[in-house]
Amino acid sequence: KYHGYSNEEAVKFASAVAALNIVTPGASTDLPSENDVVEFMKTAEFLKA
Repeated sequence: KYHGYSNEEAVKFASAVAALNIVTPGASTDLPSENDVVEFMKTAEFLKA
C-alpha cells in the first residue's frame, strides 16, 4: 500500500498524475499535488470504470 491506497487505487492515482501532467503546456517537471489529483479523480470519467 502507498499512502493507504490499494494496489489498484495506486495505479489509478499514478494514471491520474500522468494525465494531469501531460495536459500542462510545455515541458514540466512539477507534479500535481495529491489534493489536485484526488479532485481530478473525482471528476475524471476514465476512473469510474
